[in-house]
Amino acid sequence: MLPSLLLSLRQDVYVWITGVLVERGGTFYFRGPWFTNLNCVVTADPRNLEHLLKTKFSSFPKGPYFRSIVGDLLGGGIFSADDDAWRSQRKTASLEFHSTEFRAMTARSLVELVHASGSAIDLQDVLLRLTFDNVCMIAFGIDPGCLRPGLPEIPFGGGVRGRD
Repeated sequence: MLPSLLLSLRQDVYVWITGVLVERGGTFYFRGPWFTNLNCVVTADPRNLEHLLKTKFSSFPKGPYFRSIVGDLLGGGIFSADDDAWRSQRKTASLEFHSTEFRAMTARSLVELVHASGSAIDLQDVLLRLTFDNVCMIAFGIDPGCLRPGLPEIPFGGGVRGRD
């Protein structure tokens, strides 16, 4: 599958992966090179996501390997925690996400980011940038500036790209 993935990077990787998902009925097994640990299941089926993230969440622990990979970025937070630590952090996060203060902060952040862009742009591109900037502002307290005037090239943003 790697050659197909690499060829897709010359085009729009989102279009490629959407095509693969449609062709495979919404879920497929990605086999990486034999010398790596890049095998994974890719799904866009809401039933699978509900099963993984809600119904049988405890059956799919992230484990020490995942934590060792993302630990420097995520630390011991909710995105890398399992079991009781995850449940405790989820309760705390849920309370915070539903608070009036959090909703007001999110609204202010979104208004500020949207008004800061100030130009006619591709809606899909701006929504991707807006989401990324908003998550960074809320999670890390910084604005990475994906919505700066001219929509700069974002080297780490995957599909986020500047204007040609």
